Amino acid sequence: MTYDGFTYDEAAAAALLDGGAVLPLGATDREDADVLTARAYTHPALDGRRTVRLVPGTLGEAEDLALDFLGLVREEEVREVGQVRRETLGFPAWALVNDPANGHHALALVRDVERLARQAKSRPGAAKEGFEALGEQLGRAVPHFLPTFYEQAARVFLQYDNTTYAAAFFGKAREAERVHALAVDEERQRAVFLEFAFAGALTVKALKEYVRALAARLSPAEAWAQFRQLSVERCAAGLPPYASLPQ
Repeated sequence: MTYDGFTYDEAAAAALLDGGAVLPLGATDREDADVLTARAYTHPALDGRRTVRLVPGTLGEAEDLALDFLGLVREEEVREVGQVRRETLGFPAWALVNDPANGHHALALVRDVERLARQAKSRPGAAKEGFEALGEQLGRAVPHFLPTFYEQAARVFLQYDNTTYAAAFFGKAREAERVHALAVDEERQRAVFLEFAFAGALTVKALKEYVRALAARLSPAEAWAQFRQLSVERCAAGLPPYASLPQ
């Protein structure tokens, strides 16, 4: 597609999406692209004014729910204004969409998460301990929120290229699934594995545990299909094949 004198071929679109760019609507039909929406909200305290949020379409419902907790009401019209990289539901969005009745547990931690995120660059050890303490608190009340919470903590450290702590929290997310025998959305989990693989925070140990977990919860054919898909998508993105794949 050509827009404003620039041609968006697949390679250009992929590079721009990876870099966080907003592409024109229809610039690409890639599966990892999502529509960017403009959502307007009103509140009695705004005295007739509106606040507008730019939100990827797949996260729109979660954004509406989060702002609803604050008393903001979305106007009916939602405009599509561009295309961005598709994101998986994280924390607290996943909690609000999948268990709104307990969403207050997730929202109660948002300020603490933001505070720890500010510490993560200069005091990574303290931030790590803080996230672990919040995880223990969350696990006592709503353990099914733990995987997305720990993934969000991992993303915080990825912002500062701390792949060691990011990988550790990604491992905690998977451990929470096993310890609490949580239901797993296979498509979402594969997307998260790819996200952290691309960021350099997916360890060999995590891949081996993923294989074992697939074998435990799926039939052999289904487990192989899921792992093969992950392996193909990793290689298609330029990552080396999983070393133990022949096994």
